[in-house]
Amino acid sequence: MRNAVQVVANQVYPQAAQMAHEAGQPEVNFIYTNGTVTGISLARSSGYPLLDEAAMQAARIAHYPPPPPGFAGRSYTVTVVVIFQMAAASIDQD
Repeated sequence: MRNAVQVVANQVYPQAAQMAHEAGQPEVNFIYTNGTVTGISLARSSGYPLLDEAAMQAARIAHYPPPPPGFAGRSYTVTVVVIFQMAAASIDQD
């Protein structure tokens, strides 16, 4: 589930946060039931409101895997850490 959220987080990393060199690792809680999530909330702030909101947005729109056999119909409280980090500067080789 963390991978599902992280893939989306990489796409929704706010441009304004990137320009300000904001990086952080907010934690998001949600309830997972049969491949869908509800009750999304911020468990721990990154210290940057833009990143916190982007992490919750990523949790809202991520595509989650279906539950494994035997887990269908059950609800689980999940906490994921979403990593927002600046990409390393590339060095052009001539």
